Amino acid sequence: MRLLEKMFVPVGEPTADNAVYALSLRPDVNHVIYQAHFPGSPVTPGVCIIKVIGEIIEKHLMKTIELQEVKNLKFIVPVVPTQDKEIDVLFSQLEIVDDVIRARGTIEKGKTIYTKFSTLWKIKK
Repeated sequence: MRLLEKMFVPVGEPTADNAVYALSLRPDVNHVIYQAHFPGSPVTPGVCIIKVIGEIIEKHLMKTIELQEVKNLKFIVPVVPTQDKEIDVLFSQLEIVDDVIRARGTIEKGKTIYTKFSTLWKIKK
């Protein structure tokens, strides 16, 4: 199931001001995942956050990838779609070495940091 443009709708154009690459997203509170996690008090599942990070990388680099390793992952504040109308995915590092993409960054809005991540993605051939 693709989440980018369904569960998370891009807002505006990607930027690279304070990051290597950045994209603003609007969580769709009506998405079916939020109906199950949790009814009446929706919270974005961590696995969906990792999935959308991968989908952003795929779209940006125009490559098909799969998660190879999560080096570091911290869920600091949950993304609550009824409260958090827009979030920013900021990549402080996004580089390819051989067939591996190293992606490091944060999901934040203003002074609120929701997630910090450091991941390795394998480029599928």
